[in-house]
Amino acid sequence: MNLVTKKPLPQQRREISISRGSFSTFRGAVDFTGPLDDGKTLLYRLNVGYENSKSFRDLQFRKGYIIAPSFSYIPNDKTSLSVEVVVNNSDSRLDRGQAIFGATAGQTDLNSTPIRFNMGASNDKFNTRDIMLMANFSHKLGRNLTFNVAYMKQDWNEDLVEHRTNNAFALDENSQPIRSLAGMIAVQRQQKFSTENLSPYLSLSANSFGIKHQIVAGYDRISTQKLRGGGSSTAQGYRLKDGTVTPRYDAAKKDLYQFSIVNGVNAPVPNVEHFNLLNPSYTLKNLSDYTFTKTEIAPAYYLVNAVYLQDQATLGRFTLTLGLRQEWYKDYANYQLATEQKINFAKLLPRLGATFRINSQINAYATYLQGYQPQGNTSSLVITPPPSGSNFKPLESDLREIGIKSE
Repeated sequence: MNLVTKKPLPQQRREISISRGSFSTFRGAVDFTGPLDDGKTLLYRLNVGYENSKSFRDLQFRKGYIIAPSFSYIPNDKTSLSVEVVVNNSDSRLDRGQAIFGATAGQTDLNSTPIRFNMGASNDKFNTRDIMLMANFSHKLGRNLTFNVAYMKQDWNEDLVEHRTNNAFALDENSQPIRSLAGMIAVQRQQKFSTENLSPYLSLSANSFGIKHQIVAGYDRISTQKLRGGGSSTAQGYRLKDGTVTPRYDAAKKDLYQFSIVNGVNAPVPNVEHFNLLNPSYTLKNLSDYTFTKTEIAPAYYLVNAVYLQDQATLGRFTLTLGLRQEWYKDYANYQLATEQKINFAKLLPRLGATFRINSQINAYATYLQGYQPQGNTSSLVITPPPSGSNFKPLESDLREIGIKSE
C-alpha cells in the first residue's frame, strides 16, 4: 500500500474509492477535506486507506491500514500552522527472494525454481506499528524575512517471526552437501524505536549591489532512541545427543550428534528442519520445537545537533550557492545502563554550487559538497554488529560534479 497523505484545502471535497485486482487485492481509500469555519482559517483533511492483498510469490501477503488526519490554521497571510498525525499498521511477511539450486557463476540455471518459490513458514510474520506526529509553523517577520519551524515525532514497533535459509545446503555425516535440502534459521525479534526531529530556520530575501540573495540559517536537532525491552531469539545449528545444540556440524566428532536418514543418506539432525527444494512444504511451524539462543537488544541513542548557513546569490544569468553546516554527533551504546558508552564526532561540511543559464532551456552547473556518516549503535540491520561503543571513523565523502541540464 503506497498512500501519500495530502494537505488540507479550502474547498469542500469528498472522495471514496474501492478497487479489486489481481492476487486477491482489495483496496479502499477515503479522502475528505475542507474548511471547519466560515472564514476558512481552519482547514482539515482526513486520509484513510486499507489494503488486503496476496502476491505472485508463495506465502506473501500485505494487510494494513493508514489513518492520517491533518489540520491547518491560517489566520492571515503572514502566519500558518499545520499539524498532521499518521497512524500506520502493517501485517506481512519478509521475502528473502527466490532460492535456486547452487550458485555457480555462468552455470546455475536461474529458472531451477519457479518465480513464485519461497522459503519460509505459513506462520511467519512481519508486523509493524507506527504513529507519527508532524507540525509546521511559519510566520513572516517582515516583507523579506520568514521564521519557520518543523517538528516530527515517530514511534515504531516491530514484531517478527521468520524462517529463512542459512545460505548453505544440508550436510550428510561426512560433511558433504545434500543439494536438495537447504539449511534453515528461525528468528524471533521484537524492538521499538523512537525518533524526534526539530528544525527551526530563518529565510531572508535581500538585494545588494544588484545581486539577489536567498539566505537560509537554521538549526537541526535529530535524535533516535532504541528503547529497552527489545530482544532477538535465533535457532540454528545441529542437535547433539545430550539435548543441546551446536552452531556447526563437525564430522570428526560425529559420535556427539543426533542422526536421521534423509533421502537414503545418514545426516545430522538440524535444530530447524531443512527446507526441501524439490518438494516444498509450507507447514505451521511449532517454535517450541526449537532451541533458541536469546539476546537482548541493548538500548541505544544518538543525537545530532547542527547549525547551518546558506546563501544563494544571483546576478543576471549566474547563480552561486555557498553553504556551511557544522554537526555535532553523539552516540550512546547501552543507553542509561551502568555499562553506557558514548562516542562523539564533529564535522564542518562545506557546500559550493554554481549555475549559468545559457538560455531558457539549458543550464550549465558545477557542484562541490562534503558529507559524512558516523558509525551508530541504533541500527540492527548488519549481520554481525560491532561491539557496543565501537569508535570507528565515520564514512566521509566529497562530490565534485560538472555538467549541463536541459528541460
